[in-house]
Amino acid sequence: MRDLYANTDFMHTIAESVPLKRWGEMRDIANLALYLAGDESSYVHGSLIRIDGGETLCRYSV
Repeated sequence: MRDLYANTDFMHTIAESVPLKRWGEMRDIANLALYLAGDESSYVHGSLIRIDGGETLCRYSV
């Protein structure tokens, strides 16, 4: 895996396959954690929340 992450062509190709055109970052996970810890998510229970830049939605919404 280390070799793949060092390969800029690979990294660019994967990022281009994601609808948001970028890799996820730690802040994306942190923002979800903050949301789930706050009052705004009080009605969210037992959900699977994918943080994938929309890749799953585009791949399986045909």
